[in-house]
Amino acid sequence: MAQNQLANQKTRQLTQQQQLNREEWKDTEFYPQILQYDQIGIASVTLEPDGSLQITDTEGKTYKDAQFQTIQTTNPDKAVIIQDKSGDQWVVDKAGKVSKVPGGGLYPGLSIPVSDSVVRIVEKALKNIQKSAENQQDPARKAFLQARTMLTANTPPTTLNQTEVASLGFTELFSATAPMDPTEQGQLLPFLKHYDAYATAELTYVRTQVYLLISKRHQGNEKLLAQTLLTSQDKPLTIHLQQQLDAHTPESQIIAYCQQQIEQTLNRLTIQILTH
Repeated sequence: MAQNQLANQKTRQLTQQQQLNREEWKDTEFYPQILQYDQIGIASVTLEPDGSLQITDTEGKTYKDAQFQTIQTTNPDKAVIIQDKSGDQWVVDKAGKVSKVPGGGLYPGLSIPVSDSVVRIVEKALKNIQKSAENQQDPARKAFLQARTMLTANTPPTTLNQTEVASLGFTELFSATAPMDPTEQGQLLPFLKHYDAYATAELTYVRTQVYLLISKRHQGNEKLLAQTLLTSQDKPLTIHLQQQLDAHTPESQIIAYCQQQIEQTLNRLTIQILTH
């Protein structure tokens, strides 16, 4: 119950922050694609005197964005969104000012029209996601509670806490650089095994809760979701759905594609919740 409440609370807080971000930037015209840095956490974004964009990650490593100068030259009237692996964003406006947008939530497609047909596709996809999550909710909760019980029962008598022990991993734990006597190995091996099962069960359960919460919350807001959710091609979902509708793609295929894109976004949100 506490895990469920925590997941719901974090999801609500992130959703509220993103809504505030979109309200603040609603009059800004953005370049149609986001510059994604989904392998790193960004610490800072700097516009250099020569017009290049320098990205510094949380470990101090710097990157020069090769696309930015071309984008700025060909689209001088548009702001550019940069996003890191956690979903935090930075905006470089047309005047060259860099602003951090904690929590992100900004998308290029807010001004793109959405047809009634697209809204119906998104509505059906959300209902599918909700139904699937409702069916998985109880089994996922039971598996999570069982895994937690097993983890607690196998906690080793060590001065290291559970997170520290699990973060070491098998390789370092039993390597020549970190030798352990057979007794210690015997104590830790069951714990690590159950910790892995616990982490998997926790991810599944929290993801189910996120699916339920978001699918219910966006029912009635399908238009906004179609405008703001980016597909794997970094373009608003509504563009791809309308293209498929215009091409007379079978509705079942369009719904399945829409559902897949929404679930990919919810999976990323789940990871953010568990790692923040």
